[in-house]
Amino acid sequence: MTTRLSRLAAAARRPNVWIPGIFFGMFGLVIAANGLMVVLAMDSWRGLATESAYEKGVVYNKALEREDRELALGWDLGVEVATPGDSRADVTVALADADGGALIADRVRVGFVRPTQDGYDRIVELQGQGDGTYTTSLQLPLPGLWELRIAAEKGGDTLHETRRITVTQ
Repeated sequence: MTTRLSRLAAAARRPNVWIPGIFFGMFGLVIAANGLMVVLAMDSWRGLATESAYEKGVVYNKALEREDRELALGWDLGVEVATPGDSRADVTVALADADGGALIADRVRVGFVRPTQDGYDRIVELQGQGDGTYTTSLQLPLPGLWELRIAAEKGGDTLHETRRITVTQ
């Protein structure tokens, strides 16, 4: 009986050697999982996400500069679009200068762009009504979503505006 008690006492006093093993084993598991994730990430990377990234950045910066120039003009461009059916769009553009007076532009154009399909885009020049208002009526080839890209030019200055419309049949 004393041998049994002495064995139990010795086991109770013996350090638990499995605790450091579990501790280092958990760290090893975390390191192995992270290593696997790094290997999988490196294998799935295809390189640059954008072709010609530098050129696109330069174009973007020029667009920001153009927007700043347009804001400095102080012009106001109001757009009203009626879609009475039959795939028709009646567009009215009203221009005002920085003081709120009618702005008579040299040219006002609207690009009708079909964002979901190529081959249906067209550019239409609007007719001036003499009071800073420009209008056009256009039969579009397809009903659905259209993007209007409006450009009003006076002298060397241009104001751009974009709107989306839905045309019904």
